[in-house]
Amino acid sequence: MTAYAGFIILMILGVIGAVLLFIFFPMILALSIGATPSSRAPSPISEVSIPQFASSEDTQNFDPETISVMIGLNNKVRWTNYDFTKISVLADDKSDPGFFNSTHNNGASDDPTRESILNGYETFEYTFTKAGEYGYHCSFHSWMRGTVKVMPPSDL
Repeated sequence: MTAYAGFIILMILGVIGAVLLFIFFPMILALSIGATPSSRAPSPISEVSIPQFASSEDTQNFDPETISVMIGLNNKVRWTNYDFTKISVLADDKSDPGFFNSTHNNGASDDPTRESILNGYETFEYTFTKAGEYGYHCSFHSWMRGTVKVMPPSDL
């Protein structure tokens, strides 16, 4: 019985060690190569969240409602649905044909593609390649509207 108890204790310590390594290894690695949070490059993906209860008219629906991105820097936009209700991302018009086609089935204005229909904790991504202002909405909840402002590459 003592060997069995020792084995159980060893397994528990191993699991705890693995969890701690998983949590702290990225920080240890960053310190070992001299990286600091301020020296990290910005994410090439811009995030739009659909918070819980966004399907209710009284709450924030797309967060942020208007997002600004720059071609070549952060022009891939990822929408993530944190609500439990199905939502969609649907381009308002064909001003960016790629965005329109990736969110509409067969060009129908009210029929979202499978990719742009998001159940809870699902994501949809699109990379904007053309400067402009692009509106979008949810086909299931008419009050849910947002805008992506895409700026040309910087001349820095």
